[in-house]
Amino acid sequence: MNKKPSVVKLPRLPTDASSCCSQDSGTNDKTALAVRRLRSRLLSLRQHPIYGPKIDTSTSALLKWLKVSGNDVFAADGKIRRSLELKEKMKVESLVNHTIKVPQILRSGYPGGVCGEDREGSPVYYELCGLVELKDILQSAGKDAFFRFKFFQHELLLEFLKELSQQREETALVVVDLQFCQKEDLCTANLTVLSELLHLLIDNYPTMIKEIVCINVPDLPELLTAQNLFKRDVYNMISVTGRKYTRRLKKKIAITQWPIYLGGKKHCDGTRPYVSLDIEYSVKVPQLILQQDATNEKLIYTVGPGIRKVEEYHVAAAGSILTWDFDLISSPVNFAIYANSLGQNNRLMHSAGLTLDTDMRSGSVDCKMAGRYLFVVDNKVTTESPVQVSYRVTVVPPHSYVTRLAPMLPLVRQIKQKTAPSIYRRRDHVTNTFSTPNVDWLNSI
Repeated sequence: MNKKPSVVKLPRLPTDASSCCSQDSGTNDKTALAVRRLRSRLLSLRQHPIYGPKIDTSTSALLKWLKVSGNDVFAADGKIRRSLELKEKMKVESLVNHTIKVPQILRSGYPGGVCGEDREGSPVYYELCGLVELKDILQSAGKDAFFRFKFFQHELLLEFLKELSQQREETALVVVDLQFCQKEDLCTANLTVLSELLHLLIDNYPTMIKEIVCINVPDLPELLTAQNLFKRDVYNMISVTGRKYTRRLKKKIAITQWPIYLGGKKHCDGTRPYVSLDIEYSVKVPQLILQQDATNEKLIYTVGPGIRKVEEYHVAAAGSILTWDFDLISSPVNFAIYANSLGQNNRLMHSAGLTLDTDMRSGSVDCKMAGRYLFVVDNKVTTESPVQVSYRVTVVPPHSYVTRLAPMLPLVRQIKQKTAPSIYRRRDHVTNTFSTPNVDWLNSI
């Protein structure tokens, strides 16, 4: 007698359905296994006193890192650790917790905000460039502060996307408006800085940005070589259009979702600080004016034994005040300020054996003439070990110089209005009337 089979075989599905089902299940199994392996590799990092509370080991977060790493667990683990180290070094959390203030030039000169959604349901983040020249931002606040501020904005955007994660995917469409940019703003040096920033943001906030749409882009030959500054995958995320952007933007965003300043009907979503489109428009402001409110970036150096560190500062007007403030001196150092060049005859002040307990840790000097001034930290007191110093230096122009330029700074209406402004006008404080601003004076500064 023939024995009955011990296993009852189920009828086979059609070839196409079975292959599709097995392929999907196999892919899901591999992804789930990769998530478990990545989470197990991060267990030791969860115990770290600094990085532990900041790491996100949720499935959605780990899937993003695996997606940008080609499902490679080791590569994703390395990217997560490098991202945590970079954010800690840049002190992004201090900005989010408001323990460090954002420089005024960045708050008013480089705004951005979420407004409406695109046709796929993702929120749209608008960024306005050119209100203040990038060169002035870097000189007044510093490159580190500028990068830190953009990371801060993306942290707030990430929080906003997490609030919407239950209803839609955590991605955003970015619209970069260049209507205020001039030729100087889009030079190769500035594009290099912006490309470096964009690569950092994409590497540290995976899959957050799905596309970058640049509108009002001026027709400049420098932009033809910009593709050499970006990686291929990053360059493919960027689409560029000129002044006639309406038709292309309508394909991505319904006009009812456009912000007011572009002619739409949408207000900025939320009132988060420093991330708002309800700003006062202005043309470019000279960097010397902005230095009154924006202190220079804090400088941190390690000066080797017997080494002299020299920093150069440019003073544009006689009567300016150069101030300094030390907040870290690991061991006594010599400190001096010179006008124009090094030498006893040009020395304005000197302090031997400077420490945090001495009165000269902070102070100011009057700059009687325009030109360069040299800020010197000399480690000749302790010749056996290096010295760590941290300080800030600010150059404040005289009131007479500010008063002479103040009438040329346009004050214009806020964009909180029903329709988009077609002309940006300047107010005369004497007659209290408005006129179209003439920006030719900027070329002579």
